Amino acid sequence: MKKFSIIFSFIIALTLNQLISSSLYAKSFEFYTPEVQYVDGIFEITIDADTPFERGLQHGVALNTQINQGILSFKQWISKNTSIEDVDAFLSKFVNENGYALYTKQHTPDLYEELEGIAEGASIPFDVLFAYQAFDELFTYFANEGFIDLQGHCTTVGIEGKQNIVTHNNDIPTYFKGLNTLLRIKNPTTGHVILQGTFAGVIAQNGVNNHGIAVGINTVANIKGNKTGLPVAFNVRKILEQENVEDALSFLRSVQCAQPMNYMIGDKKNVICVEVYGEGQYDILKPNHNFIVHTNHTLSDKTPQLFEMSEEDGGASFANTLERLKLANEWLEKKENTITKTEIMELKSGPMINVFPGNNTGRTLQSMIVVLPRNEAPYVYYTGDSPSISSYTRFSF
Repeated sequence: MKKFSIIFSFIIALTLNQLISSSLYAKSFEFYTPEVQYVDGIFEITIDADTPFERGLQHGVALNTQINQGILSFKQWISKNTSIEDVDAFLSKFVNENGYALYTKQHTPDLYEELEGIAEGASIPFDVLFAYQAFDELFTYFANEGFIDLQGHCTTVGIEGKQNIVTHNNDIPTYFKGLNTLLRIKNPTTGHVILQGTFAGVIAQNGVNNHGIAVGINTVANIKGNKTGLPVAFNVRKILEQENVEDALSFLRSVQCAQPMNYMIGDKKNVICVEVYGEGQYDILKPNHNFIVHTNHTLSDKTPQLFEMSEEDGGASFANTLERLKLANEWLEKKENTITKTEIMELKSGPMINVFPGNNTGRTLQSMIVVLPRNEAPYVYYTGDSPSISSYTRFSF
């Protein structure tokens, strides 16, 4: 009886301690749910809490319905397109056996905490939400296991001129359809602000910050991936926390990227194309003339290739990566010194680059065009769906 009394007293003390801690937390952070604006097919919210976890909580609570919709579609997509029966168990194994979550926690603990906040705010298991971020890595796994025919998409274009431009057509799995989101992320401590295009519940996809650094991305299919490392979404977000191209490169040198990617990075002075493939390993491609286009195969002689992309070996079938590159370059060469943002919108929405209607492994669901004037604040255009059926909407600081 005495033993039971001691255990009971311990439970009471623990409960009281939790209640006190919760009360103190409530006093230190006056939580509020950001207002959700719906603009031309895009959910827009402002995240401005003091800590990473609290900012994630704002994201998760404000877009709870949309995030749960996306997670449901995500799991249904996996069940339909693979032989995986217990999807939750598989996703937990995928995230943890590959060390993605641990690597992220070690190298970007702030983003790990923010993702914990999103998961709690949306009532989603953390491992499931983490895998939802890591779809580039997940789709590579599915392709390697023979579940799907990997159809990498996405096209980026960078332009140097009187005002630099960075663009990204985001061609991704259809379970993200209807979830286009603009996160206006404000850090009250540093004054740093990010206009970030993404999908509800995803920590980053592309964007621009108030220092004038922008990034767009695309998968590079013929480079060998890594067994662990930082997933693409977290790399993008960290690039958007930098102040210039040099700082972005410094960050990329400090981590191993899980999935080989091209990052089109620009600031008011420069635009560079960065093929990242290992721990601190990358190659920089600068604009030829005043522009550069990147699709889904390596353009560098230095980047180690798994196989060569060519018409003869079927490379052109990889979401028409060779054809998209050729057509876009030819189009831009004709307008080399007179390219305007209106003409870029024409390119991004036309059949040379735009993947529409696409298929279930990917179609253009979002298009971004960032304009980086020399002496004025940057701004960005986003579409709420494929630019062939959705207009561009301007967002500014």
